[in-house]
Amino acid sequence: MDLLVFDTRMPVGGSHLRKALFSAARCCSSVAGAGPRVTAEHRRQLAEDGVTVVAGVLAPDFVTELRTVSASLCADPSLAHLQEDAFTGSLIPVGRDAAFAQLVALPAALDVFGQFGWSPPSLRWMSGFVISKPGQSPSLGWHQDGWFWDEQVAYEQCAPAAPAPAQVFAMYYLADTSAANGCLRVLPGSHRAPGHALHAALGRAHSEEVRSASEGGWQQRPEHGEHAGAVDVPVRAGDLVLGDARVLHGARRNSTDERRSLVTLWYMPRFDGLSNRMQQGVSALHQHQCADVRHGWAEGVPHLPGLLPPLVHQGLASDGAGEFDHNLKFMDRTPGFVASASEAAREAYCTCALAIETVESGLVDKEDKWGR
Repeated sequence: MDLLVFDTRMPVGGSHLRKALFSAARCCSSVAGAGPRVTAEHRRQLAEDGVTVVAGVLAPDFVTELRTVSASLCADPSLAHLQEDAFTGSLIPVGRDAAFAQLVALPAALDVFGQFGWSPPSLRWMSGFVISKPGQSPSLGWHQDGWFWDEQVAYEQCAPAAPAPAQVFAMYYLADTSAANGCLRVLPGSHRAPGHALHAALGRAHSEEVRSASEGGWQQRPEHGEHAGAVDVPVRAGDLVLGDARVLHGARRNSTDERRSLVTLWYMPRFDGLSNRMQQGVSALHQHQCADVRHGWAEGVPHLPGLLPPLVHQGLASDGAGEFDHNLKFMDRTPGFVASASEAAREAYCTCALAIETVESGLVDKEDKWGR
């Protein structure tokens, strides 16, 4: 199959993503003498497609520093157990090195978030990982990272004038990417219910059953296949890739001999507006995956203390959970519009779908559609 890119001449699978618009967003996102600028196109892409790219957020010398730190972590024998999955590559928590504290609270990134309307105290950082695909490694299968499908916020993005996503990823690639070295690929719009047909064919993201199933004949599995509407998202080192946690995404295989590394950080743009249970889940995941930050990691970093979630609950993580397990007991990984969804996820989806239908019929005002 030909390389899929944002094309100027025709829509891809109904998406508005185009090569020209993507390039325009890159070119217009920074102005001489000023920091990166968020445009209307960035906002549209994130809302409608589930992903956008803001160019040049990291300075070249900081990219070099992060690349050096990441390579050192990947070479550490004590972290070998966090690099056993050939499809993902490494999943090393950023709390293992204080250099990443500066990245979490980077002023240029916080400025970008502010232009999207996200700022503390509502904006909180949850966790982050160094994800490094070795040379000659297979593709990372299609998946979405939503873990709150039993909450109504998981389905708000399918409504008109939807609020900010409940959770976003901020990816910083430490090398220029392409289809050859494992660039990101996405299915635009797949975060908006009822999603994409591929949702029904996938297992839980980052779970052992998905990893073990991929070991044999992985090329034939839907997680690693080509799907209508998919686009590649090649970027330059230091660009910021912002995406909705629910969008289906993956990465092409790294067919080069060099590592392809990135740092993925997870933020909650409207933490204060989440349910108490979901806030507790964010706290539990933060403690489970980034406990190091509570032991001096964040000292002396401006803005970082205000980004950390409160430690409101310690009982949600499952007893005996593996180190940095990505599927704790309280997490609901399957969308409510999929047949295998939990009863709670189906109920949340049906509740929101009914609210949207009621709004579109004109029976209630749009401002009241979520009962607020």
